[in-house]
Amino acid sequence: MFLEPRDWSVVVVARWNPAILTPAGIGKYVFGLPPGRDMEVYVPVDGLSPHIVRHPDGGIRVMLEHSRLKIELEERNYENLERAKVAAQTALRELPVTPAIAAGINVYFASKDPLLDCEGLLSSQLDDRLTDAAFEIVARSSVRTLRFQDGKLNLSIIVNEGGSTVMCNFHRESQNHDDLIAWLGLPVNDISSTVEKLLAALELPLQEATDVLAAR
Repeated sequence: MFLEPRDWSVVVVARWNPAILTPAGIGKYVFGLPPGRDMEVYVPVDGLSPHIVRHPDGGIRVMLEHSRLKIELEERNYENLERAKVAAQTALRELPVTPAIAAGINVYFASKDPLLDCEGLLSSQLDDRLTDAAFEIVARSSVRTLRFQDGKLNLSIIVNEGGSTVMCNFHRESQNHDDLIAWLGLPVNDISSTVEKLLAALELPLQEATDVLAAR
């Protein structure tokens, strides 16, 4: 069983104005592009989901979900993660009067198989008591919050019948734009080495065939 990269993103929580962050506004205030650049815009068919704006050079795409400016990576590697962090910093610099709350860097991994060889990470006396009471456990999770520099590293491990997910969320809360910009400036080498150290400590191997660490 190996973990593969899944759903990497950078998120900034603030009182974003959707009238400003139109597709053209995202091009200007998030991507830092000059006027007139063509961009791909994905419009939801349900009329409820946010539209998605793709950078003309590819690699990252942006959506505004109420108070969450989310920058997703098309290919999960640290090179694109750096681009996503820079885009989030640009948004905070270009819209300095927008009240901000927090910023997060999300590096997630998943496997289609349960973490059977690491069951000790999730099992507890609670499992024994539920099993003794004839209940069938179909999912387990474990959450830890670790101190990391000026913020936190939230670690979540979820195992269910569909597979396993390991979520590393580098989180900083602040109403000061400079604090959040600095947090988003975390070097990708620090992020990648921390993730490697964390997975090694949990004895969770990465998929050998992936080039996720190639941008280091």
